[in-house]
Amino acid sequence: MILEYLGHASFRMETEQGTVIVTDPYGSFYSFPARSLPADICTVSHDHHDHNAVDTITGCPQIIRKEGKYRPADDVKITAIPTWHDEEQGAKRGPNLVFVYEVEGMRIVHCGDLGHVPTKEQAKLIGKPDVLLLPVGGFYTIDPKQSMETMELLRPTLTIPMHYRTAFNEDMPIQPLATFLQLTGAADTLHPMLRLTQKDMTQRDAVMAMEILP
Repeated sequence: MILEYLGHASFRMETEQGTVIVTDPYGSFYSFPARSLPADICTVSHDHHDHNAVDTITGCPQIIRKEGKYRPADDVKITAIPTWHDEEQGAKRGPNLVFVYEVEGMRIVHCGDLGHVPTKEQAKLIGKPDVLLLPVGGFYTIDPKQSMETMELLRPTLTIPMHYRTAFNEDMPIQPLATFLQLTGAADTLHPMLRLTQKDMTQRDAVMAMEILP
């Protein structure tokens, strides 16, 4: 599977069979690159404008934005698990979905705008991720310290940070990637693309940051 980072909480995944999944498309948002992408599947963690721009996805994608279990393609299973966008059970920012993608023998977890450390019950539903796509910027989501707590709870093989301050959103009141990387001791190398297979997961660093696709 090929994984590319589109920015904010949006990723593009392409399976060996050619199935394309886009997560949380952001539309017109700060100065992030404008996107118009073909996809077979689009998942939306919550209905805020920086995560639900499904009109930017071309073709006839299956849109998944509700809790449940799905089989949108022969080579993809998806489970959407309810969580909250804040630490007050949604009182401030509403609900959030954590998506679990079962692809090519791997368990890839996209946390959306997770606003709290998951409960033990939620962690059991999520399972142990091979790849954890984790918000780390704070303010709207969990912060670097809570991200570390979430990693300790879920025990992912590989964590990829998302939803942090960049040159594209300098005025956004969230923390930069460097804060999380320093806390974890991870390298500040940015990878333009990752080719992920079940065989090589344990050969990678525990935390890898990705370059935003131009």
